[in-house]
This record gives sequence, C-alpha cells and structure tokens, in this order.
Amino acid sequence: MKIRNTVLTCTLVLATWATMLAQEAGTFTHYHLNPVLLNPGATGFEEQHEFLFNYRNKWAAFDGAPRTFTMLYNGPAGERQGIGGQLLTKRIGKWRSFQATASYAYRFQADQFDFGIGLSTGFQQL
Repeated sequence: MKIRNTVLTCTLVLATWATMLAQEAGTFTHYHLNPVLLNPGATGFEEQHEFLFNYRNKWAAFDGAPRTFTMLYNGPAGERQGIGGQLLTKRIGKWRSFQATASYAYRFQADQFDFGIGLSTGFQQL
C-alpha cells in the first residue's frame, strides 16, 4: 500500500512538472536557429551580431487567442566575450506576461575546440 502511494505521488509530481514545462515551449521554438535560447554559454559564439524577431498568433479567429512576440539579440562584446538580451511578451485571453533576459558568456579557446561558459538572468512580470 505504501509503495503504491509513493508511485502515485511521484507520477502526479512528474505529470505536473511536465505540464509546467510545456507552457514555456513557445519560447524555444527557434532554438535550432539561435542556441542562446537554451544555452547562455553560446552567447557571442558565432562572432557576429545576430537578431531574432518572432511574432506568433495562434488561432487568430478566436477572441483572446494566444499571441507571442520575441525579440532577441546576441553578439560579441570583445575578443572572448559575448552579450545578449531577450524580450518576450505573451497574451492569452486576459492573461499577459512580460519577460526580459540578459546573458553574458566567456569563451575559452583550445587547440582543437572552443567552449563557453555563460550566465543568464531575467525578470518576469505576470
């Protein structure tokens, strides 16, 4: 009986956690174009200034349809440093959110490969 309750509790926690993560899926729909969305260590890695603008309007015919706007910058800030920023707004019915994120990365160079370590911080208003 105790094992069954433990398994049931773990299943409910994992299902809730997976649902919460799924709500942020819109943020990461372009991660293959700009890996900074998932990894702040990639900020400035391409050694060029990159901009990403994304507007998404799902189910546009319905009132209160989900709308998302994303604006992202990522680029070098020196020989081995990179900086970036992201603004994200979401509207779903009367629910609105705003998110601002800043990222910084430092790149290490070795003989055969490069790698970066990054930090990211943000602000979110619901």
